[in-house]
Amino acid sequence: MKVSNKGLVVSLVSALVLVFSLSGCSSPSSSVQEVAETNRSYPTTVDSVAVINPSQLSVAFRIQNDGTEPIEPSCIVKATDDTGNYKGVYMGIQDPIPAGVNQRLVAQLEISNEGAEFAKTVTAECSFLTTDTESSAGTGVVVSEITQCGDFDELGYYWAACFKVDAEPKTMMNCKVSALNSDGQVVAEMAYRANTLNDGTAIAFGNETGTQDTTEEIYKSIDSLDVSCSL
Repeated sequence: MKVSNKGLVVSLVSALVLVFSLSGCSSPSSSVQEVAETNRSYPTTVDSVAVINPSQLSVAFRIQNDGTEPIEPSCIVKATDDTGNYKGVYMGIQDPIPAGVNQRLVAQLEISNEGAEFAKTVTAECSFLTTDTESSAGTGVVVSEITQCGDFDELGYYWAACFKVDAEPKTMMNCKVSALNSDGQVVAEMAYRANTLNDGTAIAFGNETGTQDTTEEIYKSIDSLDVSCSL
């Protein structure tokens, strides 16, 4: 078959146009932007310090996972005296702590020069390498099984709310409780920090109390309770 030079040139030009067109239409592969991990610090407080022997301290401390994901934090506990002659350090990685949970931990510190009784300045800090930048603080929890569990004794009347929440054990939260009469009017209120037990029951935490003294008149007027809690 005879092919003219003109036809050959047209064919070559068409092929080149097709190649360049296909090359120009191809889009670069989409890349997923990775979120960088950061060493996030978590609220940590020292609960108590006890001298076990001249060279050893037992330190109870708490870490609050205020993020939205479980963590396995690295914790550092330090103890020293004012001069720095007696000191000790504990470093360790903790078991997983669910989001919102306030975990109590205990560290054993070896104190130099048998100076455990003098190393009274104790600090604790915990951190975790994570991409989680969100906060669980302020997140509401579901409250259920609310009952009035107040009573009276030789000191008088008191009222309280017993209830459960849909939160992990050891979850810390802020709770507000209102006592209402039969007309829906608030006759008493209280707010406190609460902690969650294994069965979901929320109880007042630490030195705070979940009970409130009241009069016989108010106690007997309480018809219902309104409870709200948040992390």
